[in-house]
Amino acid sequence: MKKILVLAAAIALVSSTAFAAGTATLTVTANVTATCAITGGTLGFGALDPLVGGAVGPVAASGVQVTCSNGTAFTVSDDASTKPLVNGASTIPFTLGHTGSGTGTGTAVAYAITGNIAAGTYATALAGAYTSNVILSVTP
Repeated sequence: MKKILVLAAAIALVSSTAFAAGTATLTVTANVTATCAITGGTLGFGALDPLVGGAVGPVAASGVQVTCSNGTAFTVSDDASTKPLVNGASTIPFTLGHTGSGTGTGTAVAYAITGNIAAGTYATALAGAYTSNVILSVTP
């Protein structure tokens, strides 16, 4: 009788081990979004002499950076054409130049922007400090 119990226990142990094993697949996913950000900077034309009145530029902006997901094509735009330099009621028009596009690397990259003031546009400008806040936009 003892032999039968030992044999039955061994069979039960072997069969439960065979039925306990199994495998399954877990699918893990992620999606990296195409996203961009831009950091503004400064562009200073310096002192303008209205008696000389010559063209100024190109003057390079500093501190402008674009960060986009690696491999993401981007476009940069600005609203400078609607925002002259202003001092009270006196204005001085200027233009900005830049490539307008690029491809992201996943890290912040310097983005080159230059400014120009055409000859004669500040000949009758009032003396004083002029400012303009240009909005830069980046889209993937």
